[in-house]
Amino acid sequence: MATAISPFASTKETTNYARLCRLLVDVGSQVLRSTFDKIHPPATLHTVLGRTSVHYATLQSLYKGRKKEIREALVRLGGAHFRAKIDNLEHDCMDPVIEEHYRELMKQWKKDDDSIKDKLEEIEERATKKKKSYEERHCFFEQMTQLLETTSAQNASPPELNVTLPLISDLPETSFTWNNVELPVDILLLTVEDCEFLSCFAYLKEPIKSYHISTGYVYFGCMGDDQGKKMKIALMRCSKGPDVPGGSLSASKDAILLLRPKAIFSVGACSGLNSKKVKLGDVVVSAKLITAAHKTPPSRDIGKLIKHVADGWKAPLQNADEYNAKVHCDGVVLSILEANRDMIRKHPEAIAVEMEGGGVYAAAHDFKTEWVVVKGIKDFVDEMQSSSKKWKQIACVMAVSVLANILNDPVIFQDWPYFNAGIASSVSTYTSALKTSIMYHTEFQPKLLASRTISNAKTDEIFTNLLIQHGRKALIRNDETYYSRSKELEYYGKISGTPVKHCSEILLGMIDDQESANSILVVGKAGIGKSLFCQKVIRDWANNELLRALESTEMPNLKFVYLLTFRQLNLLKNKHLTLREILNFSSVLNDKCDINESTFEYIVKHSKEVMIILDGYDEYSQKTSIDGNSEGRHPNDVRRKMPVAALCSKLINGKILQGAIVMITSRPDESDKMGGICYKRYVEIAGFSAEQVKEYIKKYFKKNENMKNAVLKHVMNNENLVSFAHIPMLCYLLCFEMEYTLAESENSDDLPVSITDIYTKLVDIFELKHCAESEYRQKEIPEKFKPPPVIKNTLEKLSKLAAKLLVERKPTFDEREKGARF
Repeated sequence: MATAISPFASTKETTNYARLCRLLVDVGSQVLRSTFDKIHPPATLHTVLGRTSVHYATLQSLYKGRKKEIREALVRLGGAHFRAKIDNLEHDCMDPVIEEHYRELMKQWKKDDDSIKDKLEEIEERATKKKKSYEERHCFFEQMTQLLETTSAQNASPPELNVTLPLISDLPETSFTWNNVELPVDILLLTVEDCEFLSCFAYLKEPIKSYHISTGYVYFGCMGDDQGKKMKIALMRCSKGPDVPGGSLSASKDAILLLRPKAIFSVGACSGLNSKKVKLGDVVVSAKLITAAHKTPPSRDIGKLIKHVADGWKAPLQNADEYNAKVHCDGVVLSILEANRDMIRKHPEAIAVEMEGGGVYAAAHDFKTEWVVVKGIKDFVDEMQSSSKKWKQIACVMAVSVLANILNDPVIFQDWPYFNAGIASSVSTYTSALKTSIMYHTEFQPKLLASRTISNAKTDEIFTNLLIQHGRKALIRNDETYYSRSKELEYYGKISGTPVKHCSEILLGMIDDQESANSILVVGKAGIGKSLFCQKVIRDWANNELLRALESTEMPNLKFVYLLTFRQLNLLKNKHLTLREILNFSSVLNDKCDINESTFEYIVKHSKEVMIILDGYDEYSQKTSIDGNSEGRHPNDVRRKMPVAALCSKLINGKILQGAIVMITSRPDESDKMGGICYKRYVEIAGFSAEQVKEYIKKYFKKNENMKNAVLKHVMNNENLVSFAHIPMLCYLLCFEMEYTLAESENSDDLPVSITDIYTKLVDIFELKHCAESEYRQKEIPEKFKPPPVIKNTLEKLSKLAAKLLVERKPTFDEREKGARF
């Protein structure tokens, strides 16, 4: 009997009333009616129920207090035609003297006699504490109805299987020597309980048994169409729970290393969370698996397969059409050690709970192996008794039948790679070396020699709180309504698309059903921070921040990330090179990161694990060869040598290394010329808002309070300067120039008020402090100093060159264009 304290005087009275309610729920059942009639014929039933020894007044008070709630719940469950029957019971009650008769009656229908009473009292108590508002009463009815429906489903007659399961005694007695086992296998099936194991074994063809010291017994066999190529299957049992010795985590790791499968499937039975979403015998395939630490879908390859697992599937039941079992291909499964109520409430989208999937995921993730959980519903979490042996058996067989349906077409898996420990180890070593090299080569940014405030410009410490948005912002054109400086800054400083908080977001689908982007165009004006953004991305990858942000998504695990600048590619001119040779020119690589032939072959076969960033398209001298059709003269062969521009064009257009993430950065006007190239994601870096300009100045002058206050007051009261500073590079130059000016004069009146003043002063500084021939490069400039003629000549030459390039609409120039001017 339950030990919950009843709020009423007599436990027997409340127990009898709970039993009466159960009888009313199933009043239409012929079996219950005939059983009840045998104990008490209808002619004498009223007399028995009306005996005064039951304390009529107490039961009547109890009934009136709960009449409305119980009446509505029972009518809702059984139908309106029961209303009159329930109302006629107002003066009826049960006799405690005959309690044992009813106990025997209920024992067959519900073994745990007091659990439902306790559940009702628990729900009732919660509703009473919250003053029984309409919403709470509705919740009460829902929970009570679901509880009764679940109980009815549990005690309903299970359907009959059309598959005969073997017994433990039917398993092979002798073992094949391990040397005679053909490895690797195609698929590894991992189970826990005997019922799960035997259900899988029933579907194995030509089964044999072998033994290895690292895994214990392993059963081998085949699955697949009898007329086609069969899949080599390995079947194992593990201990219950992911982290225990021999549990799903350690067993999966040992098996993957030994058997080298293409994929691992966790197969068996699980518990449903909501009888309205799933029913007993349904099969759940984990479209997403939620553990205590992660929320992750399977990889993209197996994710695509999951969508079609039910195609052509027939339930292994004798009356399959009548039972109408379903396969839930979009199921969200909780993988937790026990029915954690907090976890369940936190994830209302979940439809089932199991225990081993988290361990399988962890092992498969570490070894970069495909994985999925396929399990049948054996019971529900809120049930008051364990599932019956029959339902557990049905759940296991149903799950394995879905798995067999997947494996019935070996063509699907023929291109999937086997796990290779040697390659995995060498790739892991290379990736680690690549990350170390990237962190070293991107730790600092070049700084202006004359800066007195900034001693070392560390990349991670540079203020980069930019406005980044999906999509392009419409430009303000000259023929449109005039915008003041402040209005223009406000316009460009606002997010008009979908804001991006972390750079990893640009790699993902913007909505749940959208594929992740593997071709990305990032645009922004000169100096806005495109190159710094690229370095931030690869640094985030190198220190695992990018992967941490992506681990709960369908994004594959990136193992290779390369940054190339079009300035570097300009130096290669139009040489004929392979992609491997071009990638080895990346400025973030050291001698330990050279891409050899074996590493490149892995890259080609696993292109989805690669990201290549090409920075500064607007600076490339061969742009016309990229956005044109000249690359068509060369084959789409990733191993062939061809002009650098042709290789870049094929890479950007996805004609080689398909599946790799390719990110291009460019100025807006130049990117508009790439009209023939279709990108899956367009991202614009909008620059600083006025508030961010203010924040940048504060950070720049954080070591000198007087300078900070003087510059803030001077800049924030000048719309031209605020507008000028919305581009991060120009904001830096502005601070640099003002720092230099205040260090010389300490008079804020000497600070520049126009953009022309700023540029003129900067050229003076560069010429005096950065020119190798300047006598003031290593010493202070005298207070009464007049720029020598060389500076004026330099300015004049720069002005003429700038005017010429402006007419030609060229944002940059090289040594050849500078020519004899200097």
